Amino acid sequence: MPVATPLQPSKGIHLLLSAERLPIEGAAFLKSTSGRRGLVIRRLNYVYVGTSDTEYDGPLDTPRATREEVLELLEMVQDCFPDAALGIEHVLAAWAGIRPLILEEGKTTRDTSREDEVWSGPDGLVTIAGGKLTTYRRMAERAIDEAKEVLGPPPRDEIRTTTVPLSGAPESDSDLEDLESQAAERLRAAGVPEATVERLLWLYGRQLQHLLELAETETKWLDPLGPGVPAVRGEVKLAVEREMAATLIDFMDRRSALLLFSPNFGLAGAEEAAQIMGSLLSWDDARRSAEVERYTAYSDAHRVPSA
Repeated sequence: MPVATPLQPSKGIHLLLSAERLPIEGAAFLKSTSGRRGLVIRRLNYVYVGTSDTEYDGPLDTPRATREEVLELLEMVQDCFPDAALGIEHVLAAWAGIRPLILEEGKTTRDTSREDEVWSGPDGLVTIAGGKLTTYRRMAERAIDEAKEVLGPPPRDEIRTTTVPLSGAPESDSDLEDLESQAAERLRAAGVPEATVERLLWLYGRQLQHLLELAETETKWLDPLGPGVPAVRGEVKLAVEREMAATLIDFMDRRSALLLFSPNFGLAGAEEAAQIMGSLLSWDDARRSAEVERYTAYSDAHRVPSA
């Protein structure tokens, strides 16, 4: 396979709805009367819907959902759930991602294979192309296998990814039940709102113990991050000290999931989060203001585009 393998970027978007408007449980595949297919997934008090599949030639770092794409995807949902009476005013957020497909001449992006390809080039360079986010573990394994062919196996040649638990994972189902029960009891006793308790249990798993230990030193760390925001102040401290969060966007989106799974993108807690991060990372007032401005613009990019 030549090194200069061309890619065909494909854009897919998702919509976010309230579970009150679309009260499904779990996940379901969709197929509209026109034959279009998609999926819906419940997460906390929200439901997200996907996805589109179109050729894309815009900036790879900042894909955005257009209003036309939102309306097209919403039409499928309306067709599959006519009793929900969904309109574009019920779409809380929209976001886009890029699939790095390997170009297949004459095929649309929808028909192009999602398979990855791996090869080695000069000086031991191993390259992998294609694939998608949901196959990243298999892609990594294939790239490592190719690297071992080129460079030889490492001194400790063992694959442990199928046995090493993810960070925060319980040792067993019963362990998870005990953890959630005990943590929920302690959080409720501290006056943490129920929506926040539910989100903390969903997001942190066993790592919630770190937050509870932090609250034992100072109860302020279980105070709300902002009015109506289902998060507590201690999450910001833990994100900086344990998860290498370096910007407000890091915390609000990539660590806490407040960008999408919080009312109005969690903006009511952005100032307080920036204050806490600033005190830990030695930000001055200008840096804190800039971080809030960047996050506000970032969240605006996830709103449904106006007509």
